[in-house]
Amino acid sequence: MTSSTSPRGRRGGYLRALLSGWALLIALFLIAPLLIVFVNSVGVEQYVVFPPSGFSLRWYGEIPQYYIDGAILSLTLAFAAIATSSVLAVPAGLAIARGNLPGRSAIDALLRSPIQIPLLISGVAFLQFFTLVQGSTGLPIAGNFVGLLIAHTIVVTPYVLVAVVARLARYPDSLDEAAYGLGAGPVRAFFDVTLPLIGPAVASGVFFAFLVSFDNVPTTIFLIQSGKTTLPLALFFDTELALSRVQYAVGTIVTVVSTVLILIGLRWLDLLPSGAAGRRGGG
Repeated sequence: MTSSTSPRGRRGGYLRALLSGWALLIALFLIAPLLIVFVNSVGVEQYVVFPPSGFSLRWYGEIPQYYIDGAILSLTLAFAAIATSSVLAVPAGLAIARGNLPGRSAIDALLRSPIQIPLLISGVAFLQFFTLVQGSTGLPIAGNFVGLLIAHTIVVTPYVLVAVVARLARYPDSLDEAAYGLGAGPVRAFFDVTLPLIGPAVASGVFFAFLVSFDNVPTTIFLIQSGKTTLPLALFFDTELALSRVQYAVGTIVTVVSTVLILIGLRWLDLLPSGAAGRRGGG
């Protein structure tokens, strides 16, 4: 009797089928809201009803200019925030994971603390702090891009820090020691050995940091400059006034572009299984 027809083989087949069905249900649960957004973006009615009576792409051509300007500001702010947070988080992670800092656990908890604070409270605190600084020093931090960048950097840096510290906790120090033995200095060993190995962890932290910064409404709403708005803020205000299919069209574009960029990033980092690897795994 072959293993495929044995009781154990049948139980294994049932278990795989059950797991596949469960995975399919989870996928449908996660994708269903996105499908509703897409269907609503191509309806013909001016007012949102679901399901629509017909389909049209006219709403994609009616996206207002201030949405495009808001998207540019959101992307600029998010990219600037993840760049500065990476410069801050990677050395901080190295110091926490490898250094002999006094009170290292307290410093680690302090640097992670922005994750624990609700973004709405952070926004109010930043506004009060920037107003206090501007009143005492005359520096116009509140209500401009610099204040937004400082706030977003503080909010998203812990996401990169957590990923870096977690990866360094499983990093073998013998690799750096081997680089030193071959004549590399600390800087060259970091860029040639350490950074490539912790690169996927840094990339994952940067990915979450980008999402938090790009989609941040509670903090940004208190610090945005008068006459300007980010894309999430523009959608938030317009949705409060009147929900239209244009907003669904914008949401669809953001979803598609984000998905494509994620796949490109995963492929660039070699984190997606190749066809050959899949065939070897199945073989």
